[in-house]
Amino acid sequence: MNLPTEQSQQQVEQIAESDSDPSEANADEVLQAILDGPPSEVRAVIQRAIHSGPVPSAGELQRYEDVLPGLANRLVNLAEKEQGIRGRDTAHFNWNVTLKVLASVVVSLAMVLGGVYCAAIGQPEVGGVIATSGVIAGVVQSFLRRSSKKDEDDNG
Repeated sequence: MNLPTEQSQQQVEQIAESDSDPSEANADEVLQAILDGPPSEVRAVIQRAIHSGPVPSAGELQRYEDVLPGLANRLVNLAEKEQGIRGRDTAHFNWNVTLKVLASVVVSLAMVLGGVYCAAIGQPEVGGVIATSGVIAGVVQSFLRRSSKKDEDDNG
């Protein structure tokens, strides 16, 4: 952006004083007087840095170290421990989900087989109810697994 210098500002004032009616002042003369001055530029630089992660950026770590020697090393060790805990928790969660799926499959198969047995010993109505309950339980379990998997994908 060009800023008017003292000399060009004086020229603008002289032009404005010479005309009794400011609306009659020659706009070209005023603009030329403003532009004749040596150009001065004003620049603004905006810089933004975004960092995401368990450990601060290298520059921030160095500033922490300058404030309190050994602090950067402690922060890195803390982040490493946290990652280890998260890894263990994820493994436990996956194991629990696997056990739940296996248990639901075993219960559903047991109900179907119990229904078949009841039908074989002369109780077809009871066998039909038990076997149907086992199939419905399996379908419901499958539906719930799919919807929870979809929720995890949407959230994660």
